[in-house]
Amino acid sequence: MEKRSLPDSERDIRMTQVEAEEDNVIRATQMVDRLPPLVGHAPIPLPLPSGAPTTPGDADTSAPAVPFRPINRPPLPFLLIIDDNRVTFEQVRLRKANYVIGRDHGDIVIAHDGQMSGRHAELVRESRDGGFRWLLKDLGSTNGTFVLVDRMKLQNGDELLLGSRVCRFELPESKDPKAADTQRPTIVFYGGKHTGVRLDHDEHWIGRDPEVCGELAADDPLLDPKHALLFRNPAGKWHVQSSKGVNGVWARVREVVLRGNCRFQLGEQQFLFCGNDRR
Repeated sequence: MEKRSLPDSERDIRMTQVEAEEDNVIRATQMVDRLPPLVGHAPIPLPLPSGAPTTPGDADTSAPAVPFRPINRPPLPFLLIIDDNRVTFEQVRLRKANYVIGRDHGDIVIAHDGQMSGRHAELVRESRDGGFRWLLKDLGSTNGTFVLVDRMKLQNGDELLLGSRVCRFELPESKDPKAADTQRPTIVFYGGKHTGVRLDHDEHWIGRDPEVCGELAADDPLLDPKHALLFRNPAGKWHVQSSKGVNGVWARVREVVLRGNCRFQLGEQQFLFCGNDRR
């Protein structure tokens, strides 16, 4: 599989975490400040869309009208609660500033999911730089909150959901820069037959094909034959990249900014956050 050369700010889910913002990569919805109501006065005119002509002489009278959209209130994204067959779903319009999701408490309750905590995660809308953004926050759940990723830079302690198993990326720490460059990480699977597999090469596949994946192969029907590629780039940084198979690669997060459409999983329930960012 060809490795991509996209910058981390485009593909690295870590760059969207609140505690690791860099280079202003958060694309918040840009909106005008909310205006207070004026009792007894005429309504405040709506601002013209960006780029619209400001004088009658500049207007193209033959051009179609610009479709209306609200610009003085927060946007209203929606959340899809994906059914087990992955074809149908329940849609929830996010009109409040926060929604708690859990097994038996919250605004969205997924009962009988033993892998989900009582109060598992929360969706939070916050204002930022004159606009709005949505965050997904884990509420200290037992089994974690996972976000679907395409490519991600790995750091010590990162956890991934691959097929039916969760694994942890462990990189030995060293204060010696030369020694750190030669340190080899280990992949540890929870609850599986592996106690840890050392990554002795710069590329390793995880999947169902034993000839390609070696010690990282597993007889897991949820895995593709070549499911995810672990690789070390020329700068010495380790990444994981999905092969874009059936079930994908999921990264455990504590708090992450939701941009555009973002798929996440709590317990055995998958969700799709559908944003309507205005840039």
